[in-house]
Amino acid sequence: MSIHMSKKNECAATNREAIAPASKWNPAIGLLIPEDRTLVKVSPNAKLEEATTLMRAYNYSQLPVMEGERNVKGVISWKSIGFSRITQTGVCEVRHYMDDKVSRQIVDETYSIIQVSHIIEEHDYVLVKSQQGVIIGIVTASDLSGEFRGLYEPLYLSGSVELNLRQIIQNANFADCDFEKAKMDPIAIKELTLGKYHQLIGPKKNWRKLNIDNVDRKKFLECLCKARVIRNSVVHSRASKLADEKMAFLRSFSEYVKALVITQSKQNSP
Repeated sequence: MSIHMSKKNECAATNREAIAPASKWNPAIGLLIPEDRTLVKVSPNAKLEEATTLMRAYNYSQLPVMEGERNVKGVISWKSIGFSRITQTGVCEVRHYMDDKVSRQIVDETYSIIQVSHIIEEHDYVLVKSQQGVIIGIVTASDLSGEFRGLYEPLYLSGSVELNLRQIIQNANFADCDFEKAKMDPIAIKELTLGKYHQLIGPKKNWRKLNIDNVDRKKFLECLCKARVIRNSVVHSRASKLADEKMAFLRSFSEYVKALVITQSKQNSP
């Protein structure tokens, strides 16, 4: 299948690789809540069955217990229900089964993920309120885990491509003049970016030195370019928005480049 780039200069090798701002890796907790997500909550006077039905329907482990949009009375969870059933008899309202000591778990939407991660670790969730004091959502340990995976997996995979490609180049018979022609220092090979690797192995003469058979040079370079473009897009936007197709490509291409290290090693063996 042919790979098409939206811009001609997307694949051009460059030193200007994207660098992530610090805020990228420690975003505000409010950014984890989609704008179209509806807060699922219950009244303290609701029947217990109402809460458990909602929790099962949405696969939630806890629900905020509220009066209006700002007044949090507590949180009901499977844990609080189990504990209260030991001590409570003959009652069926949510208020009898909720945890009402939740002030610490209510955080401002502008707080960073790092600031609230220890609260989520201890209590499994935080309730997020807007600047106007309205509770806009709940962030759980599962949400946090998914966010960190979304943030870091694309960079880990592109980093794996970079490390294994570096190994392939180091195993090849490159002379100092090959690096000089590509306007790079052979001593600084560990500091090269994906774009620079593309520039180095792009010429047919250099490609042949890699000694990896049954690999189409043009298509491989297109895939390397695609990995670089995806990496840079991750840096400039929230990783959780990365399309499934792009994640699948990074995973498979990363494994492919790793396998090429083994292939090259076998072909270089006497």
